[in-house]
Amino acid sequence: MRVNLMRYAGVYIAAAVGLAVLIWIADAAFGLRLPTGLSTALPPMLAALLEGQAFARAYRELAPNGEAWSIALRMTLVVAVINAVILLGMLLFTPQLADPEAFGIIAVVFVVLLGLVLVVNRVFFGMGVKSQLKALEGGK
Repeated sequence: MRVNLMRYAGVYIAAAVGLAVLIWIADAAFGLRLPTGLSTALPPMLAALLEGQAFARAYRELAPNGEAWSIALRMTLVVAVINAVILLGMLLFTPQLADPEAFGIIAVVFVVLLGLVLVVNRVFFGMGVKSQLKALEGGK
């Protein structure tokens, strides 16, 4: 059972960029401060949900629990690579982040957030599969 990790990455990046623009506009135009956790959780939520729906359309069955966790882990690795590239880019423009103490804190936060993303991916992938299977069942 396969998922399209390139599609997941595209949706993740589009959601992250779209959310960044929305947060910037909300702050600049209205002085609204949206929760910062939103930018951590919303992109993988949306990407995993859509990937779960695509999985259901392709296989017309629930993914076994072990397979669903494996898929969630692969999606989380995609997020890790995307964010590692962003972090390396930030290091080029902000050399203070390379300080061992700051980098240690960043590394711990990175790992904790990846744990959160893993759980979000698993939950929302499953939700996407279930919702799409119900929709397919209702459309028969």
